[in-house]
Order: sequence, then structure tokens, then C-alpha cells
Amino acid sequence: MPRLAPSAAALGCAILAACSFPADYSDTRYQCDLATECPPGYACVSGFCERPASGATGDGGGGGRDAGGRDAGGDGDGGADPDAPPGVCPSGSRHTDDFDTGLGWELTLDAGCDLGFAGGEVRMAASVGRCTARTEDLYDLDGRIWIQAVEPEDGELSPAFGVFLGDSSLVSMRTVAGLELVELAATGTDQQQLESIPFDAAEHLFWGFRPDGNDDTIFWETSPDGKTWTVQGEYRPAVYPEGGCMNLEIDVLGIGELGAGAVFDNLNLVP
Repeated sequence: MPRLAPSAAALGCAILAACSFPADYSDTRYQCDLATECPPGYACVSGFCERPASGATGDGGGGGRDAGGRDAGGDGDGGADPDAPPGVCPSGSRHTDDFDTGLGWELTLDAGCDLGFAGGEVRMAASVGRCTARTEDLYDLDGRIWIQAVEPEDGELSPAFGVFLGDSSLVSMRTVAGLELVELAATGTDQQQLESIPFDAAEHLFWGFRPDGNDDTIFWETSPDGKTWTVQGEYRPAVYPEGGCMNLEIDVLGIGELGAGAVFDNLNLVP
């Protein structure tokens, strides 16, 4: 299709702001600039009056969303998209943390407990009470999440890792009895044991959780190397969080004298 230069009448209207364009542009393209007014339904794009494509902006910008519901241009900082539809949250399985800092974690510390981030590790100790670190953001349990239990202690101190479902926490917890799948109350130390296995420090170096893909079951898993996983139990929440969005959580419960403490490292990272 040839590109037509504006006619003398069109040029005259470009100079006289009172002029309008009754013409049909469907079979021609007319040049324009910032001083040229295009008719209703058209925009000046790259020097020509064009009918904008559906969803396009008046300046020829892209706009639109990708298949995941996020702005096609991204949010620039890798965080949650404020324009994402309800129920959509960042991937939990792709969220990593080597614990160089405690950024992104909210701490709740009872008297008699301690939990902090130092030297690229999560270090914790408690005599009584409960220490909890929860991610400030919600994450989609879209695949396996795990942590490395570097020093899980001997069970007198009960370190735990898991997810916060909104009214309770599902955690893998080291206890005197071994390694347990435990449901913790939202606050306090009330708990319900769901599964228990003898603890093996070498075989259970990594603790993980994985969804079944149908948003009704969460598998509890362990691994010696962060690569080969064994299912140790499963949990079916009474109400699965909308969109699979959950906080990640680290806990320690003290049940006796303050001991040497426990250490976690490598959230979703293989050392």
C-alpha cells in the first residue's frame, strides 16, 4: 500500500486547529506529527495516523500481559507484580536464599528464644517458647521447596521448616522422637504430630515439601543431597490457600535448658 503525503487541504488543516478529518483512512495512510491532529479512533504512530490495535496505547506502547498474568514488561525488581490478578504470587520453588541477610523475613520471638541470620546461616536457640521467621511475601507452592538442616541438634531443641497456611503451619520438625511432620498453631507451641520417622543426619540432611499438582495434597520429603528425594508423609489441608499462596517459615521450639542451638542453610539451593 503506498504511503500518501498529506494533500494541500490536509496541510491546511494541520495549520488551522479548527479543521477536522471526515475522510476514511481505511485504504490510505496519512502522515502526521505532534502538530497534526488525527481523527477520532486514530493515533499518530511513527509519523502516520493509525487505528491502534486492540490493547495498544496511544503512543504505540506494548502493554498486555503474559501467560502467567504478569505485565509483559515485568516489574523490574523481580518482586510480586502489584497488578497481578488475585491469587497469583511469585514461585516458591524458584525463590532462593543463602541467608546472607535476613531481608524478606519477619521475626516473632518469644521470651527465652533466639533466632537470627549470621554468616550465611539461620542460627537459633531457645530454652522455652517459640521463635518464628516467616517470609514477608506469599509464595506459590508450585513445586518442591526445601532447606538444608546443617545442625539439627539432638531434639531437645526443636528446629522446624515448612509453610504457613494462613491459620496453621505445616513443618518438618526435629524432635527427641526423630523427624516429624507437625501441624503447628498459628501462634504459640500447640502442635499435632502427623507423621514420625527415626532421624538419620546423613539421609535427612534436606527437608522439603512438594504439592501434588491438584491443590489438595502436600508431600513431606527428605533427601541426603538435595537431588534425590523420598516421600515420608503427606498432608491434605482442610482449606487449600487460594492460588497456592503461602508464607515460608522457619521455627524453633524450646522445651528445656538453652543448648548449643540449631542451624539451617541453603533455601532451595544445593551447596
